[in-house]
Amino acid sequence: MTVKKDLRETPATIEECDQLHARLADCSVELELLRAKAEKEIEIIKTQLDADTHLLRQEKHDLEYRIVSYVEQNKDQFQKPRKHKTSYGSYGLTKDTKVDVFSEEECAGYCADHGLMDCIRITTKTIRSAISKRLKKGESIPGVRILEGDMAVVNIDKAILEEAVS
Repeated sequence: MTVKKDLRETPATIEECDQLHARLADCSVELELLRAKAEKEIEIIKTQLDADTHLLRQEKHDLEYRIVSYVEQNKDQFQKPRKHKTSYGSYGLTKDTKVDVFSEEECAGYCADHGLMDCIRITTKTIRSAISKRLKKGESIPGVRILEGDMAVVNIDKAILEEAVS
């Protein structure tokens, strides 16, 4: 839905609005067609890239696997220095430490209970539908109000756009 509030060049009659609306529909259809065409072309390119690079990606994976296997089987050769440098980069051992939080609920509860607030993120978001129901029942909630009034809107039926790209 597009909301129009700028009243410059406002049509004088409903017929003029109908003409503008028809042109708006044409623009929307043309944009949707161009978007759909681009998506198809992108998909074709991605599919071709996948096919063109399959063997190379397989070879890369195999080479990486063979080097990693060698390093893992010969860790004693990678103590000092831990990496072997070549003109292309390096390979060897590195320290890898990661935190495995296997129970989010238990960990978050403990952190909250013990004031470890730098270890958790608490997000709060208002639920407008629930607030609306309460306001309509007469409840007062600070920081909230209901705004009512007429608003000009313009819509192009989705069926027209879907039909254009099918």
